[in-house]
Amino acid sequence: MTTLSRAERRSVVERFYQQVSADTNIDPAWMREKIESSVPELPDEPTPEQCDAWIELASILNDPGFVANMRSSVKGVWDTDAFDANAYQRASEALTVKAGQAITEGFEPTSEAGNALARELLETSARLMGREPNQEFRKWLHSQYAQHDPRASRYWELVAVMKGQSPQSSPNREWLWIAAAMKHHLAD
Repeated sequence: MTTLSRAERRSVVERFYQQVSADTNIDPAWMREKIESSVPELPDEPTPEQCDAWIELASILNDPGFVANMRSSVKGVWDTDAFDANAYQRASEALTVKAGQAITEGFEPTSEAGNALARELLETSARLMGREPNQEFRKWLHSQYAQHDPRASRYWELVAVMKGQSPQSSPNREWLWIAAAMKHHLAD
């Protein structure tokens, strides 16, 4: 593993993103940014934790089931002419901050704070995808969060470890809280 060059590690990540985005209207600039942010930067002498993180990440990225799950999720978001990735990124960052505040204040995803955040995400997502926040869109968005693949969260934890950071430095805690709020408050 330690003999793999950065280019070889990059190739694994790029192949994953190519498989996920095939036949999808995904923004190439957005995809490049995601690849750059997740290509493992390992030191000349990586720690055992960094080596283990890369091995696990490579396994996840090469898992056909994970690729299929991410492809399904990506297709539903990107296959619309109205989707604005930059606006979605800004909105996601703001929602992450709000979820972090709710967690810090001790609110559960099933609380009114969770309901408010779920409704905001519903309305924001609909607007940024050129859709109406109607029952059909609500069901679709609920299904996206209900089918969340935990390996997607693990992906960013592993990237953090390879960068020499704590796995908790990723926004997974906040997104898992948001996903729980979405599942609870958007359920029929």
